[in-house]
Amino acid sequence: MCIRDSSRGEAFLAARSAVETAKNRWQEIAVRSPAGPVEPTQTLAGFTAHWIEKASDRQWEVLSLARNHTQRQVAEQLQISQQAVSDSLRASKAAAVEEGVTQLELLLNEENGRHDA
Repeated sequence: MCIRDSSRGEAFLAARSAVETAKNRWQEIAVRSPAGPVEPTQTLAGFTAHWIEKASDRQWEVLSLARNHTQRQVAEQLQISQQAVSDSLRASKAAAVEEGVTQLELLLNEENGRHDA
C-alpha cells in the first residue's frame, strides 16, 4: 500500500519547478505544467509581465479601471481629464497588456484542460 503525500502532488511539483526556474531567469516569472515547461505561454507571460512592471502606479490604476469602465468614467473617478486617461493607457501599452492577459488565460486554460482529461 502506497500512501501519497498530498504536498507532493503534480500541482505542487509544477509550482516548485516554476519557482526554481524563476530564480534563475532575467524575469522573475515562470510557467510550468505537470508535463514541464510551457514555452509559448512562458514567452507571452514574460512579455506581458514586462509591460505590467513598467507601468507607473497611476498608469496601473488607470489600466485596472479601464478594464471595466469607459475612459470618461475613469477620468471622472480619478478626477483627471479624459485625455490624461488616454495618454496613460497609451504609455502603459494597455492594449498589449490586455491582449497578453487574455491570451495567457486562454493558453493556461487550454494547458489545464490537457492535464484534466
